[in-house]
Amino acid sequence: MDKQTEQENRRQKAAWLGRYRAALRRQDLLAQELAQLRAAAEHIGTPLRTVPGGAAPGPDRLPRAVERLAEAEEALQNQIAACLQCRAEVATAVGLVPNPQQQEVLRRRYLLGQTYAEIADAMGLVERRIFQLHRAALEQVAAE
Repeated sequence: MDKQTEQENRRQKAAWLGRYRAALRRQDLLAQELAQLRAAAEHIGTPLRTVPGGAAPGPDRLPRAVERLAEAEEALQNQIAACLQCRAEVATAVGLVPNPQQQEVLRRRYLLGQTYAEIADAMGLVERRIFQLHRAALEQVAAE
């Protein structure tokens, strides 16, 4: 295998392992969206009739807000399930790497989301050594 093919293979494996962190970011966005929808729905329920000249909210606003909340909650639950599935796949792949130091680098990078500097600090190694361990570990990963 030539050097360019090896680099592309490592990039693909890193992207495969990075799916979990990406799924978590999507989960966070969905949770934020749900919180915003809940806050908006609470305001819809506040009667405007108490304000002089105010009108009651449109009769279809509250049911639509409830529907959007239900859709957002379902999307979030689906994303949580996807995150758990993805995490299990990534954790299994990382667990199959035979070298414990390489495993730890992958676990910290792809499951905990630590930077290379944070990993080096936590493991008591220099960052260059972390890069070496990461590269070697990616070659050991059997991405599906």
